[in-house]
Amino acid sequence: MRKLEKRPKQHHEPQTPEKPKAAANPFNKETRVPDAPKGLYLRNGSYRYKSMNNGKKVCINIGFVSLEEAITFANKRNLEQEAGIDLSKQHRQIKTTVKKAIGDFLERKRLGLRENSFQRYRAAFETFLYFIERKTPDMQLSKVTLDHLDEYVRRRLREPIIPTGKQSFRREQIGGVDEQTVAFEIVVIKALFKDALERELIDKNPAHHLKSIPKPDRDTLRSKHNPLEDDQIKDLLLAAQQLDEQLPPNSNAKLYDLFLFFIGTGMREDEVCMLEWSDIDFNRGLIKVDKKTVHEVRTAHLPRAHLSRLKKIAKDKSPDMPLFDSEQQIAKLGIKLFIRESDELRKLTAGCINWKSGIITSKTVHEWRPKGRQGAVPISAQIKSLLLRLHEQTHQRSNFVFAHHDGGRCRIKILDMLKRVQKMARIPGRLRLHDLRHTCAMALRRKKVPLETIMGILRHANIEETLIYAPYIDEEGAAAIIKLDDILVCSRKCDTR
Repeated sequence: MRKLEKRPKQHHEPQTPEKPKAAANPFNKETRVPDAPKGLYLRNGSYRYKSMNNGKKVCINIGFVSLEEAITFANKRNLEQEAGIDLSKQHRQIKTTVKKAIGDFLERKRLGLRENSFQRYRAAFETFLYFIERKTPDMQLSKVTLDHLDEYVRRRLREPIIPTGKQSFRREQIGGVDEQTVAFEIVVIKALFKDALERELIDKNPAHHLKSIPKPDRDTLRSKHNPLEDDQIKDLLLAAQQLDEQLPPNSNAKLYDLFLFFIGTGMREDEVCMLEWSDIDFNRGLIKVDKKTVHEVRTAHLPRAHLSRLKKIAKDKSPDMPLFDSEQQIAKLGIKLFIRESDELRKLTAGCINWKSGIITSKTVHEWRPKGRQGAVPISAQIKSLLLRLHEQTHQRSNFVFAHHDGGRCRIKILDMLKRVQKMARIPGRLRLHDLRHTCAMALRRKKVPLETIMGILRHANIEETLIYAPYIDEEGAAAIIKLDDILVCSRKCDTR
């Protein structure tokens, strides 16, 4: 008998029923326009142009135009494609407005710039964008010409442009803004168009032939500085003490402490505001000025009305999710938080708020580096005693030496307060915060400190820069020339013999 072969068992998997396909929406259907040039399509009444160019798909939305205009557009693009023109590049240039190009440029520049430098870049671009938008709203970057840039520079030097549209100018601004400000804006504009040319957003750089403003010489720079004399320093510090007593009591840094530290160390504003206790070596008597990662923690109590509104926003959000979804949501909220910067507000998470105590905590990280050279600043006995007193007051609630009342870095409008103190002390002239750095240099020069030592304290790159801060004075020369008298008297005796 023949053996029957055993067949393998077949496993039948249950077949899932196919889902019924959704009915096609006739209004979303894209159809080719009959008897029209190649690449012309119609969708929901709007014309589009599609083609393949250099291996890339190009889709240009022509918009709600007439059939004749759409055919003209498609014929022009087909001729350009036959001539070897890159349509994808042309499409990018059409879509790139001045506003969009500035936003993209700032976003890429943000990581490589100091915070103060980034603010200067943004302020320069806001003024330039205000000028361009008044001429042509949503102007393409490729449409900006050298004439536009020349007119902008002329107007900045003669008629200051305020982005807010205010017409009331300060006395110093009536004749135009400072040349150094315009020179910086020209550098920023040139960087924007150079970057756009490298990214093929424009075919020609209109800023290439834009004339730069030459740097002022040493005498011109020196004439703008207003260092204080010894008696004026005492009047300024006394007025600062009086103003501290008049201001409402809070945990902010005292004006007397700030101005004494500025004059006693010659440090810049950004360096003072970012100064942490870890930067100070009390044993060696040095302050380290170097690039660092700054961790800033700020806390504040929220009113009940604010908490109820924020609870609605944070509802159904995990602690790690952003508290605000967009800047529009922040604007619609209608409340003022202790954080004014929109970037920091966007970083807040739902877990930053303690709903029971009503305390909101903001934690940010800054990659900071000094404007000038890195190095160490020596501290005198007066400054050391000031720092020891501040250490007892603030080191437990903040890592910053001159802390804000919320625990973050100093956020006082120091220049505005300096002007108030100057007025109280009856000090003439225009006094800037940077003049306190010049005051430190001139006070050292009057004490016959060598110029090389002053250069080291101020961390200048060369002696030429130090001469701007501490120039030669006639009294110094008169005191030095007397030392030649002994030699001259000796030579006279030799002649008489």
